[in-house]
Amino acid sequence: MRRFPAALLILALLAIAWQQYGSSGASAIEIEPVVWQFADDYPGANGDDPALNVKTVYIKTHDGTDWMSAYDGTSSAISGPDRLRQVIDDYRSRGVDVIAWFVPKTQDVERQVQMAEEVLDTGVSGLYADIEPFPGFCDVDCNFLASYFWTQLRIERPQARLGVIYDPRPVSWGDSAIWTWLASANVALPMCYWELFVDQPPWNDPAGCVQQASADLPYLAPGTGVEYVPMLQGDSSADKFLQALDASDGLGVKRVSVWRRGVMSPDVWTAALSRSQPGAPPLLAAPVAPLAPAPQPAVACTADGCLLQEASSPTVYVISAGAKFAVPNADTAAALGLNLGYVNFVPDGALGSIASIPPDGTLFHELGSDQVYVMAGGARFPIFSPDTITLLGNTSDIRTLPPGALEQIPTLPRDGIMLQEAGGSEQWQIAGGARFRIPDPASRDQLSAAGQLRESFLIPPYTVGQVPLQPRDGAHFLEVGGGGEWQIAGGAKFPLPATDVRGALVRSGQLEGAAYLVPQGSLAQVPASPRDRSLFREVNSEAVYQMAGGAKFKVTDPAALQTLIDSKQVETRIYLVPDGELSAVPDIPVNGTLLQGATSNLVRIISCGAITTVPDLPTLQSLMASGLTSSSVFVVSSGLSRFSAVPSEGCYLTGLANGAQYVMCEGRKWRLPSEATTREMFGSARPVLMPDRTLGLYVSANDLSACPDSDRDSFSDLAERVIGTDPSQSCGQTGWPPDVDGNGRVEDRDLAMIYAAAGSRQGNSHYSTRGDLNLDGVIDSADMDIVSAQLGKSCSP
Repeated sequence: MRRFPAALLILALLAIAWQQYGSSGASAIEIEPVVWQFADDYPGANGDDPALNVKTVYIKTHDGTDWMSAYDGTSSAISGPDRLRQVIDDYRSRGVDVIAWFVPKTQDVERQVQMAEEVLDTGVSGLYADIEPFPGFCDVDCNFLASYFWTQLRIERPQARLGVIYDPRPVSWGDSAIWTWLASANVALPMCYWELFVDQPPWNDPAGCVQQASADLPYLAPGTGVEYVPMLQGDSSADKFLQALDASDGLGVKRVSVWRRGVMSPDVWTAALSRSQPGAPPLLAAPVAPLAPAPQPAVACTADGCLLQEASSPTVYVISAGAKFAVPNADTAAALGLNLGYVNFVPDGALGSIASIPPDGTLFHELGSDQVYVMAGGARFPIFSPDTITLLGNTSDIRTLPPGALEQIPTLPRDGIMLQEAGGSEQWQIAGGARFRIPDPASRDQLSAAGQLRESFLIPPYTVGQVPLQPRDGAHFLEVGGGGEWQIAGGAKFPLPATDVRGALVRSGQLEGAAYLVPQGSLAQVPASPRDRSLFREVNSEAVYQMAGGAKFKVTDPAALQTLIDSKQVETRIYLVPDGELSAVPDIPVNGTLLQGATSNLVRIISCGAITTVPDLPTLQSLMASGLTSSSVFVVSSGLSRFSAVPSEGCYLTGLANGAQYVMCEGRKWRLPSEATTREMFGSARPVLMPDRTLGLYVSANDLSACPDSDRDSFSDLAERVIGTDPSQSCGQTGWPPDVDGNGRVEDRDLAMIYAAAGSRQGNSHYSTRGDLNLDGVIDSADMDIVSAQLGKSCSP
């Protein structure tokens, strides 16, 4: 068949286009087709891009860590940066620009960053990532790659034009971690494949898909200002393609991409040309339908001071700073200068369109209170001094709100912002409902480049503390520069070891799909042990554990679990964590934990790993009043038999009655002879409390000589808590060597000094801890033997 010259064919198409479809009358939309493989996408309807008014093409450069030449056997396929430069030069010689696109996959982050930078360094006008949480694409690694690869690329190439091609349906948002990808992007390219999204409105409608994806973008990429470039389906009818184009035009879109060049039929190209040719008038004047009148807003009065009431509700609201606040009664209305005779009635549900919190920067106080607040990051912060308002640079008026207004205004700011107290230098990142200190400007710049600090606010002095250090459960974190990936569950952090586990946790609702990037070392502020009364199990295990006193206890069976839940001994939610991670949670509760078996009336107390029975109610009350025990008794399903009856070695104990203090040695208790000895051994630590009846059962030790001596230097491990083990640090003290006079040598004079004090006890004028080498409260032959064994040794005085 004889071919028409390309120019004649295009002129014919243009003529048909203007006759058949006319012009939208709006600015021309650039059509940017996607090239997958050269053999499949050329020539298509026509191989001449300029003749099709194509000014930009998207060329696929690589897939994971493979250049496209591994898949495309043509000579044009991209085999590396040099070949890409040749392709770019060829297109640009014809007036066509080149944007590169690729599929990130596998966990080889270093190589993928390297390849992406090699592509960018060729001079392409952009680099777009195709993000799809399916096999053959990023699959279960989408979140990992968004956090480690994409964020790192943005940090290393802050000026690059990066784009994200993604499935716009909400069902894919979590698995693809689209929030994290878009946070580092300049361009958002939702795939509007209406022919594929069968029976999934609005996604199966060309215009509906374009409009809905645009409406969702502020939620997916808040505050980033990404450009919206919908990717339309080329393998469709001309009418549907035109519907998508007109919807894009109605949104002010300047360019659309099309998947893909090789599947666009002549009819689709004809429709595309009708919208991509600027200024050419239609051959026939198309009738213009009159614009429908704009719908009236659900609430006509939204100015400050407006009083509103829904038809079937008794509550009257006043508008202040664009937000609605309930006016509880007529007296309040009068005090606010409002007249309830001027209430505007609106349809039920109409007030849902009005915000419940004032905008950032608003100053306000409640009627009847002098406490002034300022809004920052969607939260209220108290102002403790009038001078603070000047420090904040806020010149707005202070509004008076009805009583109770504070209850609807949060104290926790939104994620993705930076806070700094006025007059202070510390800066804080808000992520996952918690605050993280930004250690230096370099860290701040890295976080900003990664889209983690979208706004910054100056807040009143002494108020950042209202934002907790503990992130919310389900939050998902990465640290700058590595340091692992973390899940927050039950108030504790758990490392995420594998991408398939992460995907399972996201799909089950246990983990947020998008990860927050925080400064290196930030997760140190999050505890490793979950909060008491939380419930846990590992992903591939049916065993459920409860937390009590900082330790885990296995719940015996579903019936026992339900009993614990019904009695409010545990929370109702069971947290899932990666396999093996519960092994790091302690088995021994903290000292002073009060426990009770689910089938027993006995209350027990944990003291240095030992469990002892609280004999009666008065003892229990005394223990709890001491402040050295848990504030309540934990009921546990099982696990009480695993504890010893004897406290651990070196345990510092006291009873309730006489205040005597002891240290445990080989299962025996040794009474600490003086406050000085106690302070040297345990510093400011508080003793562990034990019922007197139990403490009285332990055999007493006369001294510490029988206690374990790990280094076999004749000084027990406990004694060395006082005397130390370093000879250079022990001269002049009770220590090794036993240099009693402090001249740096163990000699007869030291032996003579101990001999002179022999027989003296704690409290006598001749007694000295320097001569009481075994700390038994008496200077005797045992101390002389110690010196005799060390005669001749020396150390630096």
